[in-house]
Formats: sequence, structure tokens, C-alpha cells
Amino acid sequence: MSLIEELSTHFDDDSEALDPRIQQELERLNQASSDINKMENELEDAKNLFNTTRNRQLQRLEFLQKKFGSCIVKSKPYYEALKITEKLRSETQKAVQEYQKAYSLYKTAKETLSVAENNLSGEIPDVWQEHMSTTITKINMSKKMVDQAEENHRQKTAEFQSSEERCLIFEKDLKKYIIKSQPYYEEKNRWNVQTEAQKARIDELERALTDAKVTYKEAMKNLSNISEQIHEKRSAEKRGLKKSPSRESGVGSENPNDYVESLN
Repeated sequence: MSLIEELSTHFDDDSEALDPRIQQELERLNQASSDINKMENELEDAKNLFNTTRNRQLQRLEFLQKKFGSCIVKSKPYYEALKITEKLRSETQKAVQEYQKAYSLYKTAKETLSVAENNLSGEIPDVWQEHMSTTITKINMSKKMVDQAEENHRQKTAEFQSSEERCLIFEKDLKKYIIKSQPYYEEKNRWNVQTEAQKARIDELERALTDAKVTYKEAMKNLSNISEQIHEKRSAEKRGLKKSPSRESGVGSENPNDYVESLN
């Protein structure tokens, strides 16, 4: 009999009317237990697959290293520069998005102030003065964000262009070695993408396993607390039943004369 079945039997035998909380926690416990078993199996498979892939990758790259030898080493500056260039390209695109977002906030704040000014004439009520003051503050803050985003974009663009120029120089100077070593670097990149995806899957399963174990532990703790509450309640009820005969004078008295004497 499983732990879940034992707990269920225990509560069924021990409870005249099963507390709905018990059923709820038993279901949580059962689901968490099932999830833990599933995640542990999937995690083991994922780790085995990663190790197998990693070993195959190392063997394949070692073979290519022997095949292309010095060409790999001599072309390395180009591929490193290419990697940096791609990173800077991504950062430059992100800088553009940040600038567009900041400018949109700035434009919206200015339009809000313009509408408020056009709709007001004469003396401005205090509430509108406060509103306009807040809007002006937003304009100043968003303008500062625009300036910072614009400067960041300018810097990233300059870095990207400089790195791209370096790549072109390396590509020209190392063309022969780049062409010969290309199969190695393409293979390496393909394996890296594959193993990174497998690592991400392992991390995902480990998080899910941790969550399932937390749920299992919480359900066990809740069941323990519910069980204690039930036993405390029953103990209190039993103590109350034992005391109840002595609460009424004369009824159930060990000495019948006590009741007669009370009438006199």
C-alpha cells in the first residue's frame, strides 16, 4: 500500500465525517507525488541526453581539430570578432527600442500638457495646477530618458560599426584560413545551440521538481496539522462528556440521600 493510500485509510478510519480539507490535501499530495516521480525520470533522461550529446560533440570537434589544425587557430580572431559584432548588433537594436519607448513617453506627456493648456483659460483651479505640475515633471523626466537613450544608442552604434569594420579586416586578411576552418566553427556553433537548449530543459525540470517537492511538503504539513486539530477536538469532546454528569445536582449522584437532603 502506498503512502497516499495509507494516509487516506487512516483518515477514513479515524474520521466519522471526512473533513473536506483532508480530501483536498490528499489530492495535492497525490498529484505532487506523481509530479515528483515524473520529473525525476524526465530529469534523469535529460541529463543522460546532455552527457551523450556533449561526448559526441567533443569527439566530433576533436576530429575536426586534427583535420584542420592550424587553420582553426589562425582564423580564431575573426570568429571571436564576429561573435562580439553579433552581440553589439543585438545591443544596438535594444538601444533603438529603448529610445523609441522613451520618446513615446515624452511625446505623450507633451501632448497631455498641450491639451490641458488649450482647455483652460483665466484662473487655473488648484487641482489643474497640480495636474499640470505633475505633467511637466513627467515631461522633464521623459526628456532626460530620451537624451540618455539617444546617447546610449549613439555609443552602441559606434561600437557596432567599429567591430564590424574589424570583422571585415580579419575576413580579408584571414580569408584562406576562415574558409578552411569554417566546417569546424559551424559544427561547434550547431552543437553549442543544441547543448544550450538541453541545459535550459534541465534547468526547467529542476525548477519544476523543486516546486513539486515544496507542494508535497506543504500538503504533508497541512495533513499533520488537520490531524492534530481533529484529535484535539475529540479529546475536548471526551473530556466534556466525562464532566457532564456532575454538572446537574442530584442527577446521577452516587448518594441518593444528597438529593433528598437538598429538598429539605
